[in-house]
Amino acid sequence: MPTTARIAIALLASAALSGCFFEPCDDYVDYLCTCHEDDPQYDCAVLESSYLDAEPELQDQCAIDLADVQQEDEDEGLECEY
Repeated sequence: MPTTARIAIALLASAALSGCFFEPCDDYVDYLCTCHEDDPQYDCAVLESSYLDAEPELQDQCAIDLADVQQEDEDEGLECEY
């Protein structure tokens, strides 16, 4: 498992134990719609309908996917504030 995925899982577990609630799928959609808005691979409308207000089971996968995309972007030198 990639290091970024392990970090994402650890953050989720830590947040759950501390009572802090966040929605990784919302962050995933925000990141892709902001940082990859011109990329035809990502359709913001589809992302929003698929991931916003996602079920808890999907939130873990979104955290992993977000960490993976951010790592790929970092490796390619893309910097983005979202």
